[in-house]
Amino acid sequence: MQVSFGPQVARRVLRYELDRLCQQAGKTHTQAGERLGMSRVAFTQLVSGKNLPSRPALQALLDFFGGPDRIPLMLELLAVAKLKPDQQSTVHQDIESSSSMKDVGQQRRTRQRVRRCGV
Repeated sequence: MQVSFGPQVARRVLRYELDRLCQQAGKTHTQAGERLGMSRVAFTQLVSGKNLPSRPALQALLDFFGGPDRIPLMLELLAVAKLKPDQQSTVHQDIESSSSMKDVGQQRRTRQRVRRCGV
């Protein structure tokens, strides 16, 4: 299945994936920042979506996190995230088998439940 969305959604998915891969690898933001030659704060800004990594930085992070199989998808997300806000692109991804996309949906449903409970 192909998914079309704009740069804002791509940025959100990219930052979620970076944070998820960092946690799965058991790495800290400080370690990841050091790997790229930046501070913990600068890396945290990447994970928060405030800044976008360069292609080489993204590839280095994915190698560091042990997710080289995710490089093609992440590079596509990065390219879409860098588009102008009114543009859309198609990301080629098998949604049904993507655990990360399922995680995003689960996380969204959890946040909605928490908001309804007033927490």
